[in-house]
Amino acid sequence: MTDTIHHGLAERNLLPAEHFVDSGYTKARVLVSAHRDYDIETVGPVQATAAWQAKADDGFAQAKKDSRVSSQPSRSFPQWTSDSSSSG
Repeated sequence: MTDTIHHGLAERNLLPAEHFVDSGYTKARVLVSAHRDYDIETVGPVQATAAWQAKADDGFAQAKKDSRVSSQPSRSFPQWTSDSSSSG
């Protein structure tokens, strides 16, 4: 839809620098094509993701919320120092 509008405005030499739209018109394809084809910055709220990964309450997002998850390795590793030899 926005492509049709931009095309019509381009024919009349009336393209704006910015096009303010609602969330139904802020998909990545629309944002990229408006900028690439007409040099228009599309401005508006971006839709929240509807992907199942974002809706699931597990994985990385859950690990960040779970205070029992440690970000440190469970075993110790030798520390490298600048005076260590290159052979180990």
